[in-house]
Amino acid sequence: MLKFLKRLLISLSLPNFYYFLAIAESLKIIFKGNFSNYTGLTPLNALNNLFYIVQNLNLKKFSRKGVSSVIGGGNYKLSNWWHIPNFSHYLFTLSPVVSVLWGSLFIVIWFFYIDISVNEGILYSILPLLSTIFYTNVIRNQNYNIFGLIIISPILYFLINNDTILFVLSSILLPIISPTVFIIFSPIVFFYSLFSFNFLFFFYCTLIPLIFINILYFKKDSIASEFLWMLNAMGLFKSKSKLHREQLSFKKINLGDVYYLFSYFVAIYCLNYIQSSYTYFCIYIFIIHIINRKLLKFSDDENISSVFCITFITLLIVSKSASIFSFILAFIALYNPIINLQKISPINTCNIISKLENFIGNNKKPLLLCFSNPKNIYEKVFDGQRILVEPISYICSRNYRLLIPDWWAVFNQSNLNNFWVDNKHDLMKVIRDFNISEVISTSIKTDQFLNDSFIQTGSLNWNNIYLNEFGADLRLDLDLKNLVIWKKYKIE
Repeated sequence: MLKFLKRLLISLSLPNFYYFLAIAESLKIIFKGNFSNYTGLTPLNALNNLFYIVQNLNLKKFSRKGVSSVIGGGNYKLSNWWHIPNFSHYLFTLSPVVSVLWGSLFIVIWFFYIDISVNEGILYSILPLLSTIFYTNVIRNQNYNIFGLIIISPILYFLINNDTILFVLSSILLPIISPTVFIIFSPIVFFYSLFSFNFLFFFYCTLIPLIFINILYFKKDSIASEFLWMLNAMGLFKSKSKLHREQLSFKKINLGDVYYLFSYFVAIYCLNYIQSSYTYFCIYIFIIHIINRKLLKFSDDENISSVFCITFITLLIVSKSASIFSFILAFIALYNPIINLQKISPINTCNIISKLENFIGNNKKPLLLCFSNPKNIYEKVFDGQRILVEPISYICSRNYRLLIPDWWAVFNQSNLNNFWVDNKHDLMKVIRDFNISEVISTSIKTDQFLNDSFIQTGSLNWNNIYLNEFGADLRLDLDLKNLVIWKKYKIE
């Protein structure tokens, strides 16, 4: 019991401390003007956000109508990225840290503003500062969708208060700056319209085409294929999909799934307790969260959890029924005891990028990363080293060098047997097919395929670099059993 109370106390105080300390540190970044050096708020988040920066680099180099020669196996149509919003994605890649920290701060300030306006207090508005769900999903692991999350509480507030002009103006922005959040959130407007007998849903239907504004870059004969690759990635056509997500099954229920059920149940009970007219909002979000986790992966869980958290707090505030008991229920619904409360702070990835650049060298010919075949299992792509591929992908894109494979190649190629290395024959085939001159072995298994016909020219101990740069254990963060040591070879 004492251990639980200690953990509870820590989880209530540390997130607030980390959050406001990170905001203070971001002020230094703003004044110095070196926004792009800081790519995330945790080590894994900082490395993963290079994924979005790679997208931005390729869009700038090749345009949305273009074909990139440095990602996706060397022939990647950038029109595949029709779902990426122009403005918010670009703004995020300029400064991931500032975008997320100040975007989330705006959400918190907005909660205080409406809570004081409606209830003349701050009982519910302090919930995001106590919520581990808010801390993890809206702040720690968020991406460019933060710009969409900023405006969903104002939209909901204006909707419920019949402020039509502000509702319409803010609603028009949502599909433009965050199609993902719009898709998750817009059914709420539909249900509200249905139960209140108004025509706002028809207005929202007119906004749907804004999601697809980038299809203007499609070639007429490729529209079907552009959409098909994304539907496959989501797991809609499981029989035809190249990769299967093991987690998309009701047979695999973990502790996280159980907690989500509990969290939504408590939130729905809380809204019923205060006699809110909008309990069905949370019921809807609960249903799509289950669909996303177990049937059809159309969004990162962070986005749905964020919409749930922001919507729930907004509904509590506009209910005008503040009480200590309802506050306790809300706190329980928004508190996840199994979340690892990892410290957040602006992470500078310049040093790690520099070390990787020295390791890779200046060769401009295609570079091969040796990974074993995932056997069509999504979670096994890159042998658990997916995050580590992002910084090397960033360097190669910046230097106009083709990297084989990267994440885009997994979905771009007609099959997944083109670049995986399970034996010496596979290795030599990839070398011939892509005119490879240098190879990086990523494990002890792939080391054995590189015999006397290859000369080792470098070695990179990811565990040491990760520990020195971030003060963290790579194996623990990536849930890996073995050390990650990359060895570079050139063909003799």
